[in-house]
Amino acid sequence: MKLLVYSRPDCHLCDLAAAELASAGLLEFVTGVNIEDDPELLKRYELTIPVVHNPATEVELGWPFSAATLRQHFGA
Repeated sequence: MKLLVYSRPDCHLCDLAAAELASAGLLEFVTGVNIEDDPELLKRYELTIPVVHNPATEVELGWPFSAATLRQHFGA
């Protein structure tokens, strides 16, 4: 499984999201995507990061979320 986490530098909510991903046992599946590197991603996610996205299923989960919610949506 591969999960994308849309974020940006110096995002304290993104740091909290990383902690929840670790608690859910999903951190090893995560690839971080800096939305500032892509104008389309910036436009789409600027106000909603962090967002976890499963490209295989197109399921997205925006902040706030817990480890339990992450496990429910993405398994582990």
